Amino acid sequence: MSLPSLPHELLLSVCDLLQRFCDINALAQTNKQLYWHLNNYLYALDSHKTRASALVWAAQHGMRPTAWLSLAEGADTEGLYFAIIPRSLGCLGFDSWAAYLTPLQIALCYGSDSVARTLIDRGASPSSLYPSKLCSCTALHLAAALGLTSIMKILMDRGMNVNAQDERLQTPLHYAVTMQHEDSLAQARAVLLLLGNNADRTIEDSQGRRPISIAKKRSSPIVRILSEKGAAVQAYEVSSEDQEIFGMWRIARERREEAKWAEGLKEKQLAIKRIKRERNRKKKRVAPSKRVARARSQEREETARRREAQNMAETYAKDGASQLTAAQEIVEEKVRIKKACLERHDTARETWARMRTEADQRSRMTTRADVQCNHPSGLWKCKVRKTCHSCGISGKWPLLCADCGFVICIRCK
Repeated sequence: MSLPSLPHELLLSVCDLLQRFCDINALAQTNKQLYWHLNNYLYALDSHKTRASALVWAAQHGMRPTAWLSLAEGADTEGLYFAIIPRSLGCLGFDSWAAYLTPLQIALCYGSDSVARTLIDRGASPSSLYPSKLCSCTALHLAAALGLTSIMKILMDRGMNVNAQDERLQTPLHYAVTMQHEDSLAQARAVLLLLGNNADRTIEDSQGRRPISIAKKRSSPIVRILSEKGAAVQAYEVSSEDQEIFGMWRIARERREEAKWAEGLKEKQLAIKRIKRERNRKKKRVAPSKRVARARSQEREETARRREAQNMAETYAKDGASQLTAAQEIVEEKVRIKKACLERHDTARETWARMRTEADQRSRMTTRADVQCNHPSGLWKCKVRKTCHSCGISGKWPLLCADCGFVICIRCK
């Protein structure tokens, strides 16, 4: 059986045995069938074990399908993830280029309005403030700075204050005129939207600057809007209306795509359940003839097993009898060998005892007065320790007479 044809549960068990995330990803990219089975498993694993790196990547690159799949598998929308602040936000005067942010804050920093809308629809809280490194600004500040009018409308509909101030006392209107856009229409639409929702253009920041003074310093065309020049305001309002119509069509298209993705995910889950039911049904559905054949084959196998067990028992019995006889012979041989060894030991012990007795008798012999021995054979050095007959001192290497047994040490000689 090939790997793609394995049941869904076995494929998931195989993935559980793989320790590295890149190995599971490589397995999923082998063919379409494995990708169909393991894609959702990869997103679920990423959401629960690798801290939703797929969601962060989608927020940074504006990949709404990836963000939607990650959220569908349980990614946390309120978790804090490490992210790099884009260099394009340098004109806002932030104190750091890296911070721990929520996925919605990361999406707003990178201008991913579609991902930000998906996160808000999935329950992400837009009221959380950015860290103090980023001046504790709100989501509306960043949306206004990047000209994300669709996000600004959602945030203002949810009751966010258009005159909220950060640590430098700057409002979203200050951010909108501070940011330098390649397309001035996006900046103008953001300013018009803020002014249309009663944004106060007279609020000063910590340095005493109003939005119009910042715009004049940067030579921005937004000055005409802030100074209420009629023709320019009307032109930008027409452009804003066109952009609003386009935004509504875009949001409707995104809703249709999300509904299509949800329907596809539901169909995939139903297909997996259908495959399981079909497999269980095939196991239970067995023809009567096959049942009879299976019963007969099982009976033959049982008979063969019994016969084999009986033959093995007989063989073991024969082998046991022969092994018992061999064991008895081995025991008898060991007894005989032990008895012969004991006899040899007794004989050797008796011989050594007799020799020792004779040697002791020879060593105790003394020179008698009636025996006249002039030591014709001479005195010989003896290695055994003996007592001198002259001085009575015992020592090694005495001189010994083999005829009369006279012993004398070298000093007495």
